[in-house]
Amino acid sequence: MIPVLSREQIRNWDAFTIQQEGISSYDLMERAVGALNKWIMARYPPEDHPIVILCGPGNNGGDGFGLARHLFKQFYDVTVLDMEDGKTEDHHINMTRLPLDEGLPYVRHPSPLPSRLTQTKTIWIDALFGTGITGPLREPYAALVQQINQMPGIKLAIDLPSGLQADHPSTGPVFQADHTLTFQAPKRAFFFSENESFVGNWHLLDIGLDPGFLQTIQVASCLLTHMDIRSILQQRSTFSHKGSQGHVCLVSGRDGMMGAAILAGRAALRSGAGKLTLHAPHHARTILQIGLPEALYHGDPHETVWSTPPPPTGFQSAGLGCGIGINPITAQALRSFLESRPDYPLVLDADALNIIATTPLLLTLLPSGSILTPHPGEWQRLTGQKENAHEQIDSARQLAGKHGIYILLKGAYSRIVCPDGRVIFNSTGNAGMATAGSGDVLTGLLAGLLAQGYTPFDALQIGVIVHGLAGDLALEAVGSVESIVASDVVDQLGHAFHKLKEIEV
Repeated sequence: MIPVLSREQIRNWDAFTIQQEGISSYDLMERAVGALNKWIMARYPPEDHPIVILCGPGNNGGDGFGLARHLFKQFYDVTVLDMEDGKTEDHHINMTRLPLDEGLPYVRHPSPLPSRLTQTKTIWIDALFGTGITGPLREPYAALVQQINQMPGIKLAIDLPSGLQADHPSTGPVFQADHTLTFQAPKRAFFFSENESFVGNWHLLDIGLDPGFLQTIQVASCLLTHMDIRSILQQRSTFSHKGSQGHVCLVSGRDGMMGAAILAGRAALRSGAGKLTLHAPHHARTILQIGLPEALYHGDPHETVWSTPPPPTGFQSAGLGCGIGINPITAQALRSFLESRPDYPLVLDADALNIIATTPLLLTLLPSGSILTPHPGEWQRLTGQKENAHEQIDSARQLAGKHGIYILLKGAYSRIVCPDGRVIFNSTGNAGMATAGSGDVLTGLLAGLLAQGYTPFDALQIGVIVHGLAGDLALEAVGSVESIVASDVVDQLGHAFHKLKEIEV
């Protein structure tokens, strides 16, 4: 996994590297400058794009000065806008090394911006503050950033867009980058929807920080990648049979919502589970037996809704909630089921979560290790408040720790929140998966993995990667994010598993 570190941890990593390798902080700055220069030169030819670098007073500004020197030597049309006297030694060193005597354009305290810089192909590089401030931008930087945000051209941010807080909610103006070039470890702010317009596409630049540092700290957040999954995938025995691969129970569907049951059921079977029982209203018998002939049907006595709990034993996992509705009869059935203390792990989604939101006491009945998979609206109903993403993770940590459960906050970079406080961000998936039924697929997939004996944590890791990867493969198959439907994702689950097994570790 790729560690997602706090602002303070990154600073400590810099210091650790300097001490362990016997180098200066300026040497480390030059590594960063070299990585920035290499990234820009690989993408933007010098003859096509004039470059304007906005340099602030700290080490982020020092990075900007160093980058200007490198790009100028490579025949780029570079202009430096120096906003304020330097406050660090390394900033001062790189400022004095600017090749001003060779004709590098250099402007101090620009107000207003020179009109010759505002070209359509201009690349604006934000080297104002990065992670160097912890509050909103002050003047004149706030006004400058607002002005640059309205300019045409390409906008790059060094390490972190100025004005954006790495570890806390941001207020005030923020530089709106098309690309953020960050050093060594991603920042938590990259994974939250409210920051999308500021971060743009982020790129991780390796500047050779000493990996030994990671053994000295507690890493609370990580980014999960394909490479992390292959080693935890089970190898199926030649002598496997349906009874050895786990039996899943899915409580899904109501009148008019049986598609949710079919989608979840197909995903559970595609996960590798040996057997699937669908517990559904009486009227669904024909629909399910035709729509999913591989599944067993366990009929509820009620004609149109879930009214009676499935057996608390005999299964290896259960998924509850997809399309069940919030009828009082169904709410009572859920409570009765939880009170029966089932002896297998649970995945709760959709209307199961909406029922719990109206009766929070049900949280105390959840078996340890249960998985909750809310989308933003369901999470808001569960917590009773609309939170920003930082607060959302903090409250999810509290809830997961209090009840010994896992919470999967769905969306881009879906977040696995563990009972011990760890937060794992998913790296797969795309915007085309924002479609009805996608969550049902994930619920069935997770329940199927649990039935095969995976721990809740391993099931979540595999589940989010495979689900997102199947979505990415579906995008390749259908050609556009607008055209993906949930059944496309189910159809690609097998290919996603195959692709993971091909990855070398």
